[in-house]
Amino acid sequence: MSRSRGYGFGSGAARASRPGWKSGDWICTRSGCNEHNFASRMECFRCNAPRDSGSAMTYENYLH
Repeated sequence: MSRSRGYGFGSGAARASRPGWKSGDWICTRSGCNEHNFASRMECFRCNAPRDSGSAMTYENYLH
């Protein structure tokens, strides 16, 4: 039996993603916040900054 079973990091996992992150998730860039938010959220769950106001950065952009 393979030891990698059940850990969620199989051959289909994106190499650049962190555990717990999914495509479309974003980071609030409001000063002092920098919180991870799920893709479905339209505002930051921590500081309530709206996602579409330029206060959002996707994880993919954060890596670069």
